[in-house]
Amino acid sequence: MKKNATIKDIALKLNISISTVSRALRNAYDINPETKKKVLQLVEELDYEPNLLAKSLVQKKTKTIGVIVPEIDVHFFASCIRGIYEEAYERGYKLLIAQSNEDYDLEVESIQTMVSSRLDGLIVSLSKNTKSFTHFDKIIRREIPLVLFDRATENIVSSNVTADNIGGAFEATEHLINQGYTRIAHIGGPENLEISKKRFNGFKKAMKANSMEINPEYVVHCNLSKSDTILKVKKIMSLPKPPNAIFAVNDLVASEAIDYIKEIGLNIPYHVGVVGFNNAPFTKFSHPKLSSVNIPSQEMGRYAAQILIKQIEDNNIRIITEKLNCNLIIRESSNRKLYIQEHKI
Repeated sequence: MKKNATIKDIALKLNISISTVSRALRNAYDINPETKKKVLQLVEELDYEPNLLAKSLVQKKTKTIGVIVPEIDVHFFASCIRGIYEEAYERGYKLLIAQSNEDYDLEVESIQTMVSSRLDGLIVSLSKNTKSFTHFDKIIRREIPLVLFDRATENIVSSNVTADNIGGAFEATEHLINQGYTRIAHIGGPENLEISKKRFNGFKKAMKANSMEINPEYVVHCNLSKSDTILKVKKIMSLPKPPNAIFAVNDLVASEAIDYIKEIGLNIPYHVGVVGFNNAPFTKFSHPKLSSVNIPSQEMGRYAAQILIKQIEDNNIRIITEKLNCNLIIRESSNRKLYIQEHKI
């Protein structure tokens, strides 16, 4: 195997000091242009690559950020990662990405691996099964910069970037009320997740603001799996007086609800209106097209990276929180008034 060239090799060949070579590679202001040209030419000839590990040990920086998400192949998280990547790349940082696969133990293992890798900071979205947060204690003790995004929690003292889940849920629920639906259900996510709690709170807030009573039988929580979602949809739709509208915690839950409602012969949106959350790409192409609360996911990723890099580069910055606005995209699945108008019902 060919031995890699070093700064010392370059200095000896050009008969200059190692510090002069280093200044040329850094494009220092006090380097002679001719000397810099010779150094760069020789670097190209010798295929020289800097020793990043040694450099990081000297600078105590690796210029690498760790990112942990529940699922990489879900569009929302993929879009967030893209935002993180774009911001990090522009600022000269690389990413090390892991997925917890919605598994607490795997999240703990990923955190430990990344802390051991001497990364400059971490950006994390919690798994749906995370109920204990002691694995973040080492990060806090070592003062490693940390930003939680989307699925944040008040149990961890850190910077975070989240969506206005309460506001988005309020808008979705009020929209259903304004469309004339009177028996509105909520299919929530895992009760331990902050986003589930906030979306449920937004639902309750809208119902109260519009003097609508909440039927306890119309409120169910699922673990976000397909089987459990279908079970909960069947539960509420099998009631003697089932709901005529559903606000779901996310688009996948809403989609499962639509499939079952169509299966039992009911029309959407005439008999039952459905609204989801996240505005995943498939919402535009489903039948009927799904109304959904939009979260600027790529922007969320960018903000998370911006905040983390600020903390990495300035030790005086500790806690920064950012809440992004959501907006409801109204489509066929909940636009009952338009449906009635078009079908002259």
